[in-house]
Amino acid sequence: MSKESEKPFGELGERLRSLRERLQESLEDASGAAEIDPPMLQSYEDGTERPEEDILHVLLHHFDASDDVAEELWRLAGYGSSRLHHIPNADDGSFQSTPAMLVLPIDARILYSDSVQVGVNKQGVTLNFTQNIGPDNKPVPVSRIGMSKEHAQTLVALLQDCLKHADPKQLPEEKADKQG
Repeated sequence: MSKESEKPFGELGERLRSLRERLQESLEDASGAAEIDPPMLQSYEDGTERPEEDILHVLLHHFDASDDVAEELWRLAGYGSSRLHHIPNADDGSFQSTPAMLVLPIDARILYSDSVQVGVNKQGVTLNFTQNIGPDNKPVPVSRIGMSKEHAQTLVALLQDCLKHADPKQLPEEKADKQG
């Protein structure tokens, strides 16, 4: 297997690592800011995995990347242009960004997961629920949830209480009538 196919996003990973090291952040701190597990950020920096668009956006914002650097990393990740379309301003001939609004429908379906990754850092707790998809059963995130440590402790207690009370109750055994 060639080195290029082992690390299809090698240059992207090197640039992400460089941005993190420029801020003198640990892998754990930077991954916490993006609410992902450190091993996942490590795989991005190693160039073996490509960050999803939303994760890349969060990382670029966290690293305070310039527009030009962000555009280059976006391109290295294989995504389309991230720049806003500009329209000329009639007053001074400069360009202005066009505000955009994205409306997403609420998906009321229940998402089932095959596994969950839990990340804990000083900012709180992150749960990454995944499903195994495709012929190679690669885990794909279906939901990410972040919360404070206090909220997580409340959730754990609530889940334990619900599970304790959800155990099926057995009917009492029938007593055999003794005759004789």
